[in-house]
Amino acid sequence: MALKKIMAIVREERIDNVITHFQEKGVPGASFSKVRGYGEYVNPSDQRGLAPCVKIEVITSDDVADKVARFLMQLANTGVEGDGIVTIAPVEKLYRIRDQAEVDM
Repeated sequence: MALKKIMAIVREERIDNVITHFQEKGVPGASFSKVRGYGEYVNPSDQRGLAPCVKIEVITSDDVADKVARFLMQLANTGVEGDGIVTIAPVEKLYRIRDQAEVDM
């Protein structure tokens, strides 16, 4: 089965909404990392213009990747410049470290 990796950068204040609804809808797993960056939005209160954000990573099957990405966009959206980005990329292989087995999703 083909796998996809969804990677998103979203506003820090939207992360609780994303986590709550991901868990309620049964998204099987996600990673969340605090990051800082700039792009369309430049933070005027930071000397370098960096805004606090959260990077979200989800690995899922190809057939639901677009659905998960669109759901994530709905949850993270404020309608204001700097809401973030979402990408979807192919995953060649996925291994579970515990038993070193290749994972089929």
